[in-house]
Amino acid sequence: MDDNQKEYLDRYETSLAERLTELCTELRFMNGQLFRTDDLDAVWTRVAPEYMADAVPNIAQYPSAALAWAAYFGMAMARLWDRRWEEVRQWPDPYAAIRDARGFDEMDEYITEEILGYLPDSSKARDISGLMLQLAHAAETAIRREEIEPQSETAFHIFARSVRTLFRIGAGVELYMLGYKYVKVDLP
Repeated sequence: MDDNQKEYLDRYETSLAERLTELCTELRFMNGQLFRTDDLDAVWTRVAPEYMADAVPNIAQYPSAALAWAAYFGMAMARLWDRRWEEVRQWPDPYAAIRDARGFDEMDEYITEEILGYLPDSSKARDISGLMLQLAHAAETAIRREEIEPQSETAFHIFARSVRTLFRIGAGVELYMLGYKYVKVDLP
């Protein structure tokens, strides 16, 4: 990949993250800031190839799921980071552990019910499902606006950057819901 393409992908990813953060803020799932941790970014780096292997075959028929499941996984990892990180960070494959509980198709339900702890018909579960649908649609729109040749190398990289952004957004939403915030620290 040359420098121009990398710069293009970086701009796309930054723009998508800003748009999705704005959307989450409008819907009161964030406060205008995208919370991130190096721990969670490292998880995504480790599991991204496996996620992509599951998601790419679903793009044509289920594009919203292929995108949104990354945000659900981000929420799950943020919750686990907050509650039991010492255990979870030792898992050889956190993505497979979550995916394999019910399969890729039902990963959203498993995360909502078993990791986040919301009853399937609860208002919280419905709110999260609605948010994920809106995030996926916003990402689909962003991808389409790029007018990239389908199934090209650039299309693959745009999708990869999109799901990474959605993972980060999902993690940021959960961190916000857990009460995390940035605090200015004055060093002596």
